[in-house]
This record gives sequence, structure tokens and C-alpha cells, in this order.
Amino acid sequence: MIQYLKIRIKRLSLLFAVPLFIELIIFLYAKISNNPDNILEYHGLWYLAATAIVCFVSTYQLIQNYYISHDILWKVLPYSKEGLALIDIIFYIVGTVIFGIVYQAIQNNISKQNFYGNIYIPEKILSLASFYLLVFAMCILFKNIQNPLLGRIFILGFCLIVIIAQISLFWNLNHSIIKSFMSGISNAGSVKNLVYINILPYIFFEVNHSQLNVLSHSSFMLNSLICIFSLVWILISIKFRKLNYIDLVG
Repeated sequence: MIQYLKIRIKRLSLLFAVPLFIELIIFLYAKISNNPDNILEYHGLWYLAATAIVCFVSTYQLIQNYYISHDILWKVLPYSKEGLALIDIIFYIVGTVIFGIVYQAIQNNISKQNFYGNIYIPEKILSLASFYLLVFAMCILFKNIQNPLLGRIFILGFCLIVIIAQISLFWNLNHSIIKSFMSGISNAGSVKNLVYINILPYIFFEVNHSQLNVLSHSSFMLNSLICIFSLVWILISIKFRKLNYIDLVG
């Protein structure tokens, strides 16, 4: 298992190495630039694009490895595919959080604003966990669909339905509080008003501290429920599944 972890770290680190290297270049350029405000704007756009790409690639890898059995290591190692998938999910979460912290730290350094790490980090971890566990649960749910294209459509389609339902429920619970908002993280200072609904970040404006606590509590409960239901389904499926002899022989 230790050797496998080393291999996965080496492979999955490539997904985050390029974004982190670009973050370093942006930071160094900001230090010698005479107009850091423009850098902040383009930095935010870059981060939005980079996180979208990381999310897409990591989701694709998770589906390919578990649903399609694309990774040969998953076929030959004497460990459950579910356990290996959870290891990958942990790597995805850790890498994405590190990338986000680096981005926020650079934004904070350039704009001279405070970075609310005690708000950002727990929210980010829970949101990523709710998303990846949901994708994993859908992979298990539709594992027996033999057509790969149809299976992918069902997996992503049902994930989208659940996320839309989660957003709708959040809105219905808090519509009297919500006045204005934007999707995405504009700068380091705005993190204090950050709320994650599944993997999607929202910044809420014109809310006081108590109202923000209500919004944060709602997102925490909804994301936690997604994590719990997904984990329960994963564990039930593992316990009652039938052996797939096709997988065993590769």
C-alpha cells in the first residue's frame, strides 16, 4: 500500500504542479509590477479557470478509474476499488485545498487584505468532500450499466440533478435573507462572506453576522447530508455487492 500511495502521489501531483507553478510566477510578477490591481483581476479569472479544469480532470479520472476500470493498478492490486477510489478522493481534496490556500495567500499579499483561513479551509474541505463522494456514489449506483457513454451520462446527469436540488433547497430555506450574491471568490477579503453549496462557492452581500451564520449553517447541513448519504450508500453497496469476476480476471 505504501508503494501504491507513492505512485498515486506522483501521478496526481502532476494535476496540481502546473497551477501551483503558475501561482508562483504570478506572485513574483506582482512583486515587480507597478499596477497590482490588474493582476488581481486576471489572477481571479485564472483561478476560476484552473479550478474548473482541476475539477473536470479529477472527476473524469475518478469515473474512468472506478466505473471504466481504466487504471491497470486497480485491477492487479489486492485492495478494494472503493478503498483506492477514496484514497484518490482524499488526494483530490488535499491538492485542491492547497491550491486554494496558495491563491488566497497571494491575493491577500497583493491586496493587503486579511485571509480568513478559519472560514475558507473547513468550508472548502466539506464542499469538495460532498462533491467527490456524490460522484463516487453515482459511479457505484450506475456501475452495472454496460455502455460506458450512457453510464457517464447517467453519473454526471444525476450529480447535476442533486446539486441543483441542493441549491434550490438552500435558496428556499434562506430566500428572505439573500439580497445579492455572486458565484465565485472575487478576492481574499470576500472570503469572510463565503458559503459553499456543494462544490460551488457563493459570496453573499448585504448580510450581517447573524444572517451569514444562518447561511453558513444551512450550507454546512446540506453538504454534510450529501456526504453522509453518499457514504452510507457506498458502504451499503460494498457490503451487499456481488463479486464481479470480470474485474477479478481483468
